[in-house]
Amino acid sequence: PKSFLDLVNLYLHFLDKKVLDMEINRDRLASGITKLDDTNKKVAVLKEDLRKLEPELAQKAIETEEYLKQVDHDTKIANEKERLVEEETEIVNIQQLETKAVADEAEEELEKALPALREAEDSLKKLDKKDISFMKTFNNPPDAVKMVMEAVSLLLTGKTGDWPSAIKLLSDF
Repeated sequence: PKSFLDLVNLYLHFLDKKVLDMEINRDRLASGITKLDDTNKKVAVLKEDLRKLEPELAQKAIETEEYLKQVDHDTKIANEKERLVEEETEIVNIQQLETKAVADEAEEELEKALPALREAEDSLKKLDKKDISFMKTFNNPPDAVKMVMEAVSLLLTGKTGDWPSAIKLLSDF
């Protein structure tokens, strides 16, 4: 009898343990089912929201495609303009170098001509009325005098003249 009682007690003990395990599993299962129901409800709400947003999403996709095409087009235009600007920059740089070379050459020529200009100015300051009157007396002046008077005539009247018109021009002074 004692071993039978021990066996019954052991059976009751395991039975209690199994009942407790089953209650725990039942509670976990009920909790899981509740969570699944809540999740299914949330998924249904999200599907409904997504279904409502589908036309708007489709419109946004179309707009995005159009924007991408526009960006691609604008990028091509910008690249072409950039290429043109680079070409023009190269041309301007070449012209700048050529202009600098011409300016340097002109500066050199000016430096060479300045002493002659100063000498001519000094000679002009020494020139007086009797020198001009003396030049009028020439019937056939030297070639250098003719050339100078042609240049003076060109500067003052805008046209070249012969010796008699140069004498007339000298009379005005």
